[in-house]
Amino acid sequence: MFHSDKITSNQTKITIFKQLKVATSEIEADNEDQNKVKLNKSQIRKEFLEKRQSLPPGERENRSLAICMQLFSNFDLAKKLVSIYLPIEKFHEINTYKILEMGLTLDVRFTIPKVENAGVELSHYHYDPKNQLELSKWGIPEPKEGKKTSIKDIDFILVPLVAFDSKGFRVGYGKGYYDQLLKKCGEHTTFIGLSYFEESVEITDKFVGDIPLHYCITPQRIIKFD
Repeated sequence: MFHSDKITSNQTKITIFKQLKVATSEIEADNEDQNKVKLNKSQIRKEFLEKRQSLPPGERENRSLAICMQLFSNFDLAKKLVSIYLPIEKFHEINTYKILEMGLTLDVRFTIPKVENAGVELSHYHYDPKNQLELSKWGIPEPKEGKKTSIKDIDFILVPLVAFDSKGFRVGYGKGYYDQLLKKCGEHTTFIGLSYFEESVEITDKFVGDIPLHYCITPQRIIKFD
């Protein structure tokens, strides 16, 4: 019930997929130094959430679609198990329903995170499109039931973020859910951040427990981290 009005028909999707040509290039993030903003996590979070808020709704949708196309143009996800977070609307997050709907037509297997154990960790449940989702008390679309996923079985994790640096470290909302999750993954699992914005930042207060991404996808490019 939370995604049916946010996605296009298969025919429309295929047309968009054919017509939309997004320039894609893998770039070494170390070449981004001139674009860095040097702030601590709290300052970065405030600045980039304000930037996100200032994007017109149509621009957010366009960037979300471009990120979706970048993902499927550059990663072979067929038959793979992919962890996909669903957007918190009040935070104007990237519309990952576009990824979910297109992925289902391409034989991607999805698993959805859910905050459990008194709000201290993320569990995962295999996605079932039949009335599986409900809004949590935090406004997050989550599975209300389903078959639980082993974290070790996940091939790709799409990671929410507010901003990222040149080494693949991210600024999130400060709860640490994803850092804890990424520590539990298998060695084969690929971590992919999704960002509305192109520029990296310099995080002045990284922690020992922070886990870097392997890639970050923006509307215009894919950044690969060493």
